[in-house]
Amino acid sequence: MTSKVYELIAGIEASKKEKKMFPTHALYNELLTASKLTRPELNKALNELFRLEVIQVGETVNDKYITINET
Repeated sequence: MTSKVYELIAGIEASKKEKKMFPTHALYNELLTASKLTRPELNKALNELFRLEVIQVGETVNDKYITINET
């Protein structure tokens, strides 16, 4: 499940970059809709990715953003 969520985040970011949309980060609601997971399942996967320092999470005005850490 964690790898699926990671791939969704990467896909959303890539799609936005391709379309030259800014900002390119994924929003929580976008992930919730695209993943078809329940909120607790998505939160668990995001928490695991955050704990492993694979993603960054922050607040927007209306939602949370998620972006992949660049190494």
